[in-house]
Amino acid sequence: MKVLVIDDSKFSRKRVISALTPEGYEIYQGSDGAEGFEIFQREQPDLVVSDLLMPNVDGIGLLKMIRDSGSQTPVIIVSADIQESSQTICSELGIVSFLNKPFKAEELQAAVNSAITQKSGVNDE
Repeated sequence: MKVLVIDDSKFSRKRVISALTPEGYEIYQGSDGAEGFEIFQREQPDLVVSDLLMPNVDGIGLLKMIRDSGSQTPVIIVSADIQESSQTICSELGIVSFLNKPFKAEELQAAVNSAITQKSGVNDE
């Protein structure tokens, strides 16, 4: 399974990747929404984990680009932006989960497992 991790903070990307690596996912990473969308189009990941506050194209812009492309790929937002308005917009754009930074590895793993289960309709383990 392919997972795309997008965050302008290298440290935050490493935290997400280290939480998901033991699960055996094929992981791609981007440093902002513009680069992330290019990788998204090329790799067609099964899941996207993205920050909201990024330069160039932010997380909401990225979500809009993904949905405008016709994709229903599950997206998990991991962000320090705790504004209710941001969470509402993300929900309207069809995210599967919103985790606040700093997150616990178990929280992210549970959100990813839930997203995979929702996408496939069954648990493929």
